[in-house]
Amino acid sequence: MTQSGVLGDFRWVELPTDSSDIPAIMRRLSAHVIGLTAVNVSWDSGRMFPTREQDQSGWRRIGGLAVSPVIDEALASHWPTSSCQTGQYDDEWYYFWELPASMKLDPFCNFGGMSLAKRSRSGLSRWL
Repeated sequence: MTQSGVLGDFRWVELPTDSSDIPAIMRRLSAHVIGLTAVNVSWDSGRMFPTREQDQSGWRRIGGLAVSPVIDEALASHWPTSSCQTGQYDDEWYYFWELPASMKLDPFCNFGGMSLAKRSRSGLSRWL
């Protein structure tokens, strides 16, 4: 079941991993992410290191995090995927109109069974 919500100034969405992989999710969300910049905080439960090809197309690392170029239709339709379960699990992305001056982002998805929907109801907003 897809779940979404708002926490402070942020909007979030959780999509079931058993029915979609990351590229399919990006295609479904493309209208909402085109023009944004993505930051990866979990890549197969580790860190994403952009390939040379990605570096040449504008990807970079900031403070140990992989940062995309501004997302366009081509990037949204060919989104990078980790090797874990063909990209169905353990990838976590944040999307910004403008990157924060200081990004202190820690992976949330690596805590098995965690859900923003559950945490929203139980006071996740106090963490923000």
